[in-house]
Amino acid sequence: MFVKIFTLAILFFSYPSNSQTSVDELFSQGLKNYQGGKFEDAENQFQQALLQQPNNTSLLYNLGLAEYKLGKVGPALAFWRKALVLDPSLVDARDAISFATSKLEHKELPHQVMLLETLQTSYLQWVSLNQMLFLFALCFFSLGWIGINYLGRRKSALESEMPTPTLPIKFFIFAIAFAFTAFLVGAKLIETTTSRATVLPKTLEVRAGPDTAQATLFELYEGLEVLVDDVQNDWLRVTYPGGRSGWVPSSSVQITK
Repeated sequence: MFVKIFTLAILFFSYPSNSQTSVDELFSQGLKNYQGGKFEDAENQFQQALLQQPNNTSLLYNLGLAEYKLGKVGPALAFWRKALVLDPSLVDARDAISFATSKLEHKELPHQVMLLETLQTSYLQWVSLNQMLFLFALCFFSLGWIGINYLGRRKSALESEMPTPTLPIKFFIFAIAFAFTAFLVGAKLIETTTSRATVLPKTLEVRAGPDTAQATLFELYEGLEVLVDDVQNDWLRVTYPGGRSGWVPSSSVQITK
């Protein structure tokens, strides 16, 4: 998987910025150091470049590779997840997430299976809202065209005192597709407004309140993804999807969307 280091390089150089020259240099140096096994230097250069272009998916992807090589699985997953949020079609980031997640010691915690979360992990995160809206519009206009065509034929049949035609099967097919895509668009809108974060340390204590003196409720583990519900000073209230909630230091997780 990690031999794809140059896959996103072409996309990177087309990324507009007022600081393009310096970022290009940092990116090139980072690639060179990564190939040379100097992962700490590569990490540093990618991070410097990312300060100037925080939403550059090529930088996020390659920084994730460097972090993974340094054994920092949590940060690696966080960078890849953010890259995928910015560009759901980024196959390399998707593959990297699948690979790294499969190697986690704790892949998940006991939780209640939720429909929206199942959709998010299996489908919604791989497609953009624009793609979902396109499918919705396609079903809507197809359904409308079939309906208008049917009403025209029905009107003609009534005027000619002929038997009225039955609704075509494709009308029902597109009606079902329209309802399904409408549901998916709604789910995607909810998903896009939900803030998520990735756990960075190997083990993270989740507390009853935003203070280290509060009781520990349960533990989260490196690489797990959580929902961010609230912010209070340097603490975040997080929820493990379908599971429990509690407070963690904001420095212990990395916001991915």
